[in-house]
Amino acid sequence: MDTILYRTDESSGLGRGPAANPYGRERWCRPDRPAGPRHGAAARESASRDGAAKGSGRRGGSAASQGVRGGRPVQSAAECSRETSQRATAYGEEVLRHGAAHGEGATRRPGCDGTAVRRRGGGADEAAAEAARRVATLAPRPVWHRLRPRFIGRAALAAVLGIFLVVAAFQLAAIYRDGRGDGSAPLVPAVVADAPQEGEPATSTPRDQWRRGEVPFLYQIDSAWADAPYAGTDVAEAGCGPTCLSMVYVALTGKDDYDPAAMAAFSEAGGYVEDGMTAWRLMGAGAGELGLASHEVPADRSRILAELGEGRPIICSVGPGDFTTTGHFIVLAGVTEDGRVVVHDPNSPAHSAETWDVDQIIGQARNFWAFERA
Repeated sequence: MDTILYRTDESSGLGRGPAANPYGRERWCRPDRPAGPRHGAAARESASRDGAAKGSGRRGGSAASQGVRGGRPVQSAAECSRETSQRATAYGEEVLRHGAAHGEGATRRPGCDGTAVRRRGGGADEAAAEAARRVATLAPRPVWHRLRPRFIGRAALAAVLGIFLVVAAFQLAAIYRDGRGDGSAPLVPAVVADAPQEGEPATSTPRDQWRRGEVPFLYQIDSAWADAPYAGTDVAEAGCGPTCLSMVYVALTGKDDYDPAAMAAFSEAGGYVEDGMTAWRLMGAGAGELGLASHEVPADRSRILAELGEGRPIICSVGPGDFTTTGHFIVLAGVTEDGRVVVHDPNSPAHSAETWDVDQIIGQARNFWAFERA
C-alpha cells in the first residue's frame, strides 16, 4: 500500500480504518520525509499523468510549468503550514465532539500532514478529558428533558383545577338541592292540618307522600303503629317522643325507614327510655345516631322564630297546659305569615289544625331542640 495515498482516520473514534486521501497525492505535506524519486505504482501513475499533460499541447506551456502537477496545484511550504494548522483545529474540535461519547482514553495530535498521531501509555490527557467533560455537559438534551418541567407544572395545575371544579360542582349541587349551605333541608311553607271530624280516627300523612322538606303529620294514635310496644306500654300511650323525632327525620332526610313504630324500637334499643318515659337524650345523642344534628334553643321568641325561618324544625318538651296534663312532646314545624307557629301534635289532630302564639308555647315549655342534617 502506498502510504502517501492513505492515512488512518481515527478522529471520530468509529474505527473506520484506512481512508483514501481526498486531497490528492501532492497535497500531503510531509516535511519529515525528503522528496525523492517515486517508486512502484505511485511513480508509474505520476509519470503517466505528467506525460499526458505534456502531450496535451496546451497553450502557455505544460501543466508542470503552470504550477500544476498531475492536474492538481502544487503547495508551497507556507500553504502547507497554513492548511496543517486549519486541519489541526478542525481535528481538535472533532475530538471534543466525539471523544466523550466513545470513551476515548487516549489523546491525539494532528501531524503536519493532517494525519492523526495517537499517544498511548500513561492515561488520558487531563486537559482533553476536561474539555470532553465540558462538551458532554453542553450536549443538547432530549426534547423531553426540555419540556418536562413545563409539562409537569401544567399537568399539576390542571389536576388541581379539575379537583376544585369537581368540589365546587358538588357544593353548588348541594346548595341548589337544599336551598342553603348548612346541610338542612328548606321546609316548604307550613300548613295546618285539616280539622278532624267528630268521631273520625286520626289519620297520618300517607307514607307515599313523605318527602324531604315537608314535615308530615304523624299521630301516635294512628292504628298503623298505635299498638307497637314501647316503654312498658305502647306507642299510643307513651310514644309521643319517638313520633315527633320520626316527623323531623322524614322532613330532613326524605326517608321512610323510621316510622313511629321503628323509631320507638330504636329508642328502646338505644337505652333512651327511663321510668316509662322518653329520655331527653333521644333528642341529642339519639338523633346523632340517625344522621341528624341538634342543638338546644333558649326559650326566646326571636330565637325560636329565627330557627324555624332557617328551615330547622323544633321539638319542644312541654309540661301541663294546653297540650298535656303531665308531659308531652310536640313539633314546631314553621311560621305562618302572621307570625304564628304551626304545631304538629302527635296526640291531637285538633291541636295540629290550629296556629299558636310563640309566647303561649314558651309559657308551658320545658326545653327546645332545633334539628338539621349532620
